[in-house]
Amino acid sequence: MTRCPNMKTFSQGIVSTPKLHEVQVKGELRRWEGNLNSTIQKCYEEMIGFRDIKYLQLGHFPRLQEIWHGQALPVSFFNNLRHLVVDDCTNMLSAIPANLIRCLNNLRWLEVRNCDSLEEVLHLEELNADKEHIGPLFPKLFELTLMDLPKLKRFCNFTENIIEMPELRYLAIENCPDMETFISNSVVHVTTDNKEPEKLTSEENFFLTDQIQPLFDEKVAFPQLRYLELSRLHKVQHLWKENDESNKAFANLIRLKISECSKLQKLVTPSWHLENLATLEVSKCHGLINVLTLSTSESLVNLGRMKIADCKMIEQIIQLQVGEEAKGCVVFEELGYLGLDCLPSLTSFCLGNYALEFPSLEHVVVRQCPTMKIFSQGVVDAPKLNKVKPTEEEDGDDEGCWEGNLNDTIKKLFNEMNSKEKIEPTLQVQ
Repeated sequence: MTRCPNMKTFSQGIVSTPKLHEVQVKGELRRWEGNLNSTIQKCYEEMIGFRDIKYLQLGHFPRLQEIWHGQALPVSFFNNLRHLVVDDCTNMLSAIPANLIRCLNNLRWLEVRNCDSLEEVLHLEELNADKEHIGPLFPKLFELTLMDLPKLKRFCNFTENIIEMPELRYLAIENCPDMETFISNSVVHVTTDNKEPEKLTSEENFFLTDQIQPLFDEKVAFPQLRYLELSRLHKVQHLWKENDESNKAFANLIRLKISECSKLQKLVTPSWHLENLATLEVSKCHGLINVLTLSTSESLVNLGRMKIADCKMIEQIIQLQVGEEAKGCVVFEELGYLGLDCLPSLTSFCLGNYALEFPSLEHVVVRQCPTMKIFSQGVVDAPKLNKVKPTEEEDGDDEGCWEGNLNDTIKKLFNEMNSKEKIEPTLQVQ
């Protein structure tokens, strides 16, 4: 068989060739896949497919609308593809169609960026892909980056199955200002007592459309996720579902970095425990009143670095929620660095009457926190700390302040700031 570029199969019916054991293609090359139809199909796939491609970048295609249009592809079509980049394809509405998903079982890196019209990454409505796809979505995906997508609303639409990426370690979503939720709940299911979930009518659904959807809910499972970075998601109000029982979906997080999410109201819910979190950085989130609940802070046994900066409304870092009971002491066993920078409404680290212990704390930076009068109402023990600095430099001989303990030091800084403001000369022009 030579020069038959459009031959996909030998016959649509059953083919019996008991004495045939090979098909000769390309001179001396011979193939056999058990039967004639399978052999012809395999030859076609190898001719048009991308079985050997490991890295594919689709960039600067202003008129490209779809990666693949038409019938479902064989699983082996992109069998070795490891890294897929979709960049600056300004006319695409979705990055990956449903008929391509099952071909990407070996994909490890997925980047989608600079696509001005893109509204979703996966289009699962085609071919009922969410029902047809068996097993985890992208079972080997290691890193997912979504960046500079001004019209992105969701990663994918509502699916009856959990969106599970069992090997995902790194997730970054940056500058997607129209994104509200990772999986859209455009179709709402409810469960009543002793009844199976059922779809709501359009009238019933109308009254629920104003409910706030978290960015992630129980339909998302990233059991191995280590690094989560979110930036410039201006419609996101909650990261996780309130009182969500599936709070182990992000239990292995090591680094959480949130920046410029202007409407974010809650960082974590009381039910969330982040035992593995080592780094927490929050900046320019002007809707936050506090950062952590008491119960969440008690679970941060591995937190080594915390930096909170440029958040106009934050009043406390830790706030006791209704129904929470303070135990005798909260211990931040591994916290070595604490930075509080440009927090104009911050009054204290916490106001609860419970003790705080920081056995590893050596670096504290407090800068431009004009209303911070005290660190905590309870006893604060930080045996390795001997200075509170006004700059980010963790080493060197920069000036610092120390009055024997954190509470007295913060009080002195507050008094000095107020005294300085009173004696600073002002120039009046009439």
